[in-house]
Amino acid sequence: MLLIPFFSCLVRVHDGGAWARQSSLALLVLMAATDVLDGYLARRLHQTTALGRLLDPLADKLLTLGSLFVLALDPLSQPGFEVPNWVPTIALSKDLLTVGGVAWIKWKTGRNVARPRILGKACTALQLFLIGLVLIAPDVAGAIPAMEGIVRAGCWIVTVFAAAAWVDYAVAGQRALGDGDNIHAD
Repeated sequence: MLLIPFFSCLVRVHDGGAWARQSSLALLVLMAATDVLDGYLARRLHQTTALGRLLDPLADKLLTLGSLFVLALDPLSQPGFEVPNWVPTIALSKDLLTVGGVAWIKWKTGRNVARPRILGKACTALQLFLIGLVLIAPDVAGAIPAMEGIVRAGCWIVTVFAAAAWVDYAVAGQRALGDGDNIHAD
């Protein structure tokens, strides 16, 4: 979480050109790798905590949503590689609806039903991949002429996965309300 402001500042250096994008990408890879390593070590060493279970998805959301919103800002976009405003808006809506649903189930039943689900994890991974793709796209567009189309397709794929993940959480939440089983939420 401590590196997110530095990442956002690097992304905002739009006149810095390739070095700013490549530095942002390197920092994104570093943050993702340390997140994976931290989770792995916590589980492997049996040192998971309630605080860690709260902060890990929060850090993921701050990174992915913050990055998508920063990349959607018009002055920061590279021509042809813009992230449309609806991409971070739908991602944020999915997260707010999921958290709201989990909170409502907690209030209604008294049970904590927050656990990661595979579609939620896939959505986060695809969002991170899209952020990396948008950062590197201007530098490889000469070698890959279809890069603009690939970025546009990536935006649609991320959006479809966000909607599918929310539906998955909603169905699981409905089941938890109906038959008392725990659901999983990211």
